Amino acid sequence: MPPEPAPNPPAAPLGDWGDFPPAVPLPPLEAELIEPDAVEDAAFRALVEEIEGVPLDAVEVTDAPVDPAARALIDEIEGPVAPPAPNPRPPRAVPVARPVPPAPEPDPEPASSPFPQIVGCPRCGEKVEPIENRCPWCNKWLVGRPPKPRPRAEDEDEPADEPVWYGNTAAERVARRNAPGTQFPPMAVVFVSYGLLLGSLIALAAYAVAKSVTSQKELYGGMLAVGLFDAVLTVGALALVWTHAQQPSPGSARVVRMWLLALPVLGVLLFLNISYITLLRELFRPFGAAQAEKINITFATVFLICVLPALMEEAFFRQLALGVFRRSMNLHAAVWLAAGLFALAHLANPLGMPYLFVAGAAFGYARAYGGLTLAMLMHFLHNLAVIYYEAWK
Repeated sequence: MPPEPAPNPPAAPLGDWGDFPPAVPLPPLEAELIEPDAVEDAAFRALVEEIEGVPLDAVEVTDAPVDPAARALIDEIEGPVAPPAPNPRPPRAVPVARPVPPAPEPDPEPASSPFPQIVGCPRCGEKVEPIENRCPWCNKWLVGRPPKPRPRAEDEDEPADEPVWYGNTAAERVARRNAPGTQFPPMAVVFVSYGLLLGSLIALAAYAVAKSVTSQKELYGGMLAVGLFDAVLTVGALALVWTHAQQPSPGSARVVRMWLLALPVLGVLLFLNISYITLLRELFRPFGAAQAEKINITFATVFLICVLPALMEEAFFRQLALGVFRRSMNLHAAVWLAAGLFALAHLANPLGMPYLFVAGAAFGYARAYGGLTLAMLMHFLHNLAVIYYEAWK
């Protein structure tokens, strides 16, 4: 029979750890409530809960003195608390050579609009489409800042001013503008020709007084000679400054409106003319002024009083003078200046100069807005109506 096993030794009493002294109960920790997320180690959380017997969420940790044995146990588990690392000094910025970015390319020029850019010129008062940033009428710089003049060398000849033309298309205007210019100053040509025209009228008046011309045939002969001389003078002056005597086209819509207004304007002019002549005759009747005789209407009368003045005077005052004046001033100033020269040219009728000044302005606006043909037609019909009135009364 096998021997009975020896009985087990009695269990050690609670707290008896053999050679170790019994554990001394730890005093309760005085702590403040901390957030659960502040503790990262799960083992540390379990240990604290086992020691304290309460969940860690309810443990309050303070800065009160900790038992050295507990501190040693925590240090054994967590390791010694490392001192906070000093805040390192931020590194100093080191200059680094960087490539220079390329200069931005200039913006491409905008594509030309299908519609022309209409600009009002402050010099001549016209609304035009600039050509090479300049007014195609008076050559004034209109778009942007004008370029600085290039210094001219001592041995370099002064370049002549390019003439400015006006055409229906931009290519035509540019081609005409680059044409060689004239050597005659346009304004000087106008006033020299005007002086010669006045001289021919004075010579006719002096001839009539010296020869005591009384017959209508001799008077008409002198008028024909002076008219032909003035016509040749006008054609020659226009040939010298033709590039500067050109005027801009008013446009088809404005031309139609002006032609429709021509007849009412002509009626107003005739009313003013007849009223003014009648007033002068009544004013000078008490002083014994001779009444005008009736005019016999013949082919020579119509040609010398209606046809020739309408052609020659309109070509000189409304084409040559007005065209040159519009290069240096606006339209209205040019029209009234040409009208003043037109009135002063009628030396044989000094009392009629105020009315002729108004009539010349009307013909000037007809030329500017309706064309030279309209101005000539109005002049012809005006003179024709006047001589028929004088023959009828």
